[in-house]
Amino acid sequence: MKYKSFPLLGIFIVLYSSFIIPQWVSDPTTNLAVCTVAQTQRETRLCNDGAGNIFIFWRDYRNEPTIFGGDIFAQKLDMLGMPQWVNNGTSLVSGFGGQFDPQVLNDNENGFYLIWRTTSNSFKDYTLHAQRFTNNGNKMWGTSGITVQSGLGTVTYPIITLDEQNNLLITWLLVHIGSNNDLGIFVQKIDKNGAVKWGSSGLALNTLQGILKLSPQISNDLNGGAIVVWSDNRNSNSDIYAQRVSSTGIKLWQENGLPICEKTGSQNANNIISDDNGGALIFWEDVQETSYNVCVQRIDSSGNKLFGADGKVLLNSSAPLGQYEFLLDKNKEIFLFWSTLEGNIYAQKVDYNGNLIWANPVSICTTQNPGSNLALAKSDNNGIIISWFDKRNVNNDIYSQWISADGVARWNNNGAAICNETHEQSDCAVVEDKSGGAVLAWADMRNGNFDIYTQNVDVRGKLGSNKYLYRKNGLNKIISNSTPDSLLVTLPILEGTGYYSITVLLDTIIHPAVNELAITLTHAGITDTIVYNLSGGQNFMNTYLDDFALNLISTSAAPFTGIYKPYNPLSSFMNSDLNGEWIITIEDNNIANNGTLKSWGLVFNKGEITDIEYEGSGITPNDFSLEQNYPNPFNPSTTIRYSIPEPGKVTLKVYDILGREVITLRNEEQTTGTYEVKLNANTLSSGVYFYQLRAGSYIQTRKMILLK
Repeated sequence: MKYKSFPLLGIFIVLYSSFIIPQWVSDPTTNLAVCTVAQTQRETRLCNDGAGNIFIFWRDYRNEPTIFGGDIFAQKLDMLGMPQWVNNGTSLVSGFGGQFDPQVLNDNENGFYLIWRTTSNSFKDYTLHAQRFTNNGNKMWGTSGITVQSGLGTVTYPIITLDEQNNLLITWLLVHIGSNNDLGIFVQKIDKNGAVKWGSSGLALNTLQGILKLSPQISNDLNGGAIVVWSDNRNSNSDIYAQRVSSTGIKLWQENGLPICEKTGSQNANNIISDDNGGALIFWEDVQETSYNVCVQRIDSSGNKLFGADGKVLLNSSAPLGQYEFLLDKNKEIFLFWSTLEGNIYAQKVDYNGNLIWANPVSICTTQNPGSNLALAKSDNNGIIISWFDKRNVNNDIYSQWISADGVARWNNNGAAICNETHEQSDCAVVEDKSGGAVLAWADMRNGNFDIYTQNVDVRGKLGSNKYLYRKNGLNKIISNSTPDSLLVTLPILEGTGYYSITVLLDTIIHPAVNELAITLTHAGITDTIVYNLSGGQNFMNTYLDDFALNLISTSAAPFTGIYKPYNPLSSFMNSDLNGEWIITIEDNNIANNGTLKSWGLVFNKGEITDIEYEGSGITPNDFSLEQNYPNPFNPSTTIRYSIPEPGKVTLKVYDILGREVITLRNEEQTTGTYEVKLNANTLSSGVYFYQLRAGSYIQTRKMILLK
């Protein structure tokens, strides 16, 4: 077998102290101040740029301190929490009257879309506007942006999403001037260059007069168009209707909307999610005399109902729900979260056939003290990060939890405390940080009026971790000869906390067949294979290799985007001096296929030191599970992880290929939790082995390979 190793000149990168001063804090009573100017700041929003930076937005009354005033301000933070724009934020939108209700989306090109509403005459005649910004905050659609709708009435409840080409889709509700009951549902498409596509004031989807229309939601149709769903009372009670709009702005289903659910009782639209096949899943609350149901219907691209006339019931309750929300994770799995009137929060996963995945709901928080404002973000690992207001300490505090795709709440039972400062918190938003954790921002009363504060939480549920990035960009080197590429690392002196992990960033490797590649990392005399035995496919794009990831890269599918567990653990480097030269080598076993390395880097994660082992962690799993050992194949040690949802006798044993027991790893009573056990196979010969977990009636066996 022939190999070729990827070379580069030995370019050294040193990050100087002015860049690496840590900013994030670990104390939930302190947090990080973003804006503390006089007057009030509210309506907090967040998005990221896809490269580790965070944008924080808010309505700011500093220039017009009246209830009808306010401008839109923003701040950009790097991965250390260092502000990149002027202190206390920069003004994005200003003018006479109120600029308010900002809605933001990453444009998937390192910038962002912003829409907002404006009023110059108190609480009426709201107009709708849009703007696109670069990563540096420069306006792309002129100095004033685009007026989406103005002069026809009062715009309410605007919702935004992107189509498959990253153009902006908007839907909103319009209250016509002079009528309290004559409302319209509108939709608009604006392409990336700022061209308005569906009429100067949008496309009206429901022109019926004298009825109440509510809660528009929007999804793309994967063909340049949109699907919009809403509620209206054309039949006295509130029912669910939908319309599909083509890429050219043509309504494709029946005029005034396709009936989705017209049963007795009241139906209130909640969300719509693309089914990745041109149709959508539509979610709503169904209120009957003695029950409150959360329902779903799937429609195909032609508007045919796939779940019967009135859809499927996902959740049934005899009491009203506090709040319920849906969100897709990075793998496009559907998660449902809800809160009860008693103050508890639960989660469930739903497949595309409208079936519940987990046998029982997962408990997120059962202190019976949470307030409201469930906010969701997709984890870069898998699953969802959720935050909420919590009154366990009397005032509204902020807690958060990561629920992974296997139904395990990964952080502290009842959530990790993000902010428990004694004053009131409000308007909380959450966004993924591209490293498996999240950043939250909110309005905070600790200084006597609402100011803007923020906090990061890492993949372990710990606050205040700081990340030091060493990166080489613009390489564009062909993977063809034998000299490795290197980085020179000079880390800041440890002060109270240490470096708990290393992350390798592969951004970007372009290659037509990644299964031909093996990637090693070398430092301080240690060489370890971090990518190997891939199944095929193309390219690494914004790929992070991290020991705290859940999905092993060798068992995942290309193109690789997001966070993966490396082939061998990066923890093998943690006992060395992390300063000095780090070398990456890419080997290709097919000399006929050349690839290109565009960028790579290392992230050193500094924060509270914790053991990666989950022994006795207090995490409550939803089901029994036995995970694939990591790494596999291995030599001489590997880690086995398992979860038990109830206490009891647990045995974990290793058998050879003839079924003979060779090692007993566990044989004891264990409490509910997720556990990791390290197997040291120094005394075993190379070959195939099996490990088996027994816990109550649960029995699971997996295969592993020892290569010496």
